[in-house]
Amino acid sequence: MYGVYAEQLRREGKKPYLIPAGGASPLGAWGYIECFKEMMDQGMLDRFDDVVVALGSSGTACGLAVANYLTGSKIKVHGISVDHTLEYFRQRVTEHLAALGIEGVSPDDILDLIYGYTGQGHGRSTQEELALILEVSTQTGVLLDPDFCIKALRGTLGEMRQNPARFQGRRVLFIHSGGMYSLFDGRLDKLMTETAATNQVFNFDDLIRPS
Repeated sequence: MYGVYAEQLRREGKKPYLIPAGGASPLGAWGYIECFKEMMDQGMLDRFDDVVVALGSSGTACGLAVANYLTGSKIKVHGISVDHTLEYFRQRVTEHLAALGIEGVSPDDILDLIYGYTGQGHGRSTQEELALILEVSTQTGVLLDPDFCIKALRGTLGEMRQNPARFQGRRVLFIHSGGMYSLFDGRLDKLMTETAATNQVFNFDDLIRPS
């Protein structure tokens, strides 16, 4: 549909620029190649053995994995699926590698693909996932979205418990890749109400209203 509309705009003399789902394109992957370089410049990767990120449309994980490969870094990059099958991701990463001019490398050579934590699928949350969002936010102050990061974090914790040998070491960096807006679509309302006495989440108006 987007391609049809873009072609119509071109016939009208306009120059549309199509951004694929999730921004997953060679250009989008390059953004996370730069992210990896920034982490190297900061000396962060000297403090970790593994990097974990959500796999939604593959651009983030592909960029990190490519940078890790090209720099000869000894980090192990893991991508945890939040919606699609592993076959889908292998195909997408293969396409990105070709577009970036990287030959003789398969997705499984540079990226550990993990499946089994999609829950009810993209845009849908289990009660376990919502409860974990609340637990993490109240204990750490870090907000995780229900569509991407919480599924990936649940997968990270699950693999640490059930398959720890999957990781190179115990120093694991989990990258928060955003998606905050879905926190406010009402999915958490019922749980917030049920746990109001203990969840340490407050309404800003209540905090500033004179007692």
